[in-house]
Amino acid sequence: MFGISGEHILVLLVILLIFGPKRLPDLGHSIGRTLKNFKDGMSSHHDAQDKIAERERLEAKAAAASPVAPVTPVTPVAATPVSTAPTAEGPATDAAQATAQALGQANSDNKS
Repeated sequence: MFGISGEHILVLLVILLIFGPKRLPDLGHSIGRTLKNFKDGMSSHHDAQDKIAERERLEAKAAAASPVAPVTPVTPVAATPVSTAPTAEGPATDAAQATAQALGQANSDNKS
């Protein structure tokens, strides 16, 4: 399964013919450096994700552990009836009658 087959040997020969024996070590070095940088990048990405997950876990734990103040139910205020405009039988008519009487007395005093 992981043995060297005829196709692998053919690919290695083509690479040797294209790059030549002098440039082959440099090619191997650059491929190795590229793979190392890729692995380092993936490792730092996983570390960053782990830190974010840990921070979220701690925040959730702290939120669950913090005491929550009890909610006091608010009683609705009873609606008071809105007073309507004064009618002829209300206090406004009493004031109007008193004013009319006062004017009537003043008029009768002026005539005499």
